[in-house]
Amino acid sequence: TKRGLRFTVRLVDLLERNATLHVSKPAVVVVGGTQLTYGELRLRVTGLASSLAARGIGKGDRVVIMAGNSTTPFETYLACAYLGAAAVPINTKLTRPELEYIVGDADPSIAIADDECVTQLAAALPSGVNLVSTADHEYRRMLATDEMDGLDQVAQAEDVALIIYTSGTTGRPKGVCLTQGALSFNAVTMAVAQQFRPDDVFLSMTPLYHAATGTRVSSMLVDGQTHVVLPHFDAEEALGAIEYHGVTMTVAVPTQLRRMLESPAFDVDRLRSLRLLVYGAAPTGLPLIRRAIAELPCGLYQGYGLTE
Repeated sequence: TKRGLRFTVRLVDLLERNATLHVSKPAVVVVGGTQLTYGELRLRVTGLASSLAARGIGKGDRVVIMAGNSTTPFETYLACAYLGAAAVPINTKLTRPELEYIVGDADPSIAIADDECVTQLAAALPSGVNLVSTADHEYRRMLATDEMDGLDQVAQAEDVALIIYTSGTTGRPKGVCLTQGALSFNAVTMAVAQQFRPDDVFLSMTPLYHAATGTRVSSMLVDGQTHVVLPHFDAEEALGAIEYHGVTMTVAVPTQLRRMLESPAFDVDRLRSLRLLVYGAAPTGLPLIRRAIAELPCGLYQGYGLTE
């Protein structure tokens, strides 16, 4: 039509479907840490959403999240989606002035941070904004809340679910507003372009606050895929995770790709499960691409994307 296509699938719909069809299947696996099935992930997400709603968080509100690679981004991003609220992931490497600007611009109603980021975020928050630490009993209690009450019917596809700030290379960072419909449609287009399979196991090696892997929180929900998370990048640990978890897909920036290929632990036999490696986010030299083609047992996909 002249007004364009309207994609009405919500992130909530993807998670609800997976919690029904794949209730016992691993959804999120943190290397060396927590593992959640789709049933467990949904319970945590809806518990957190109910707790946030009880604190007055609802449609249009922003929830700032500052955390490393863990289950926290999955819990918080999706909990916000149930409420029609927007998760605002914050780069954990920001300086104090950068953090103050973004937090001030986002105008959050509440903030959530892991133990490593609590002090840094607390110093930058405007007065009156409550900060919850994921290391505290309060957050664990919020995850365990069991009050659905039609929660899965609140959000709309047009609701902004994720606000990711750009790098601001030509000025101040700008908050890019991504709706549930846009994220769901992106998931479907990625599934088609990269030929997702229901048994795919995706490995996140880059920060989940970044668009490249932050949007994978939703895209790997498209058909019950398993999302493996590396808390901190290390070439040997990445190679070990691919082998141990049977990883089929991953995303790597050029530096990560080079370190993996140059690692003493590199052995093509350890990577037999891998069928696709997406590389990008920075210029990738032709010698590195040629080496990857020659030495990796999988297809390569040169990724380019905007936060928008």
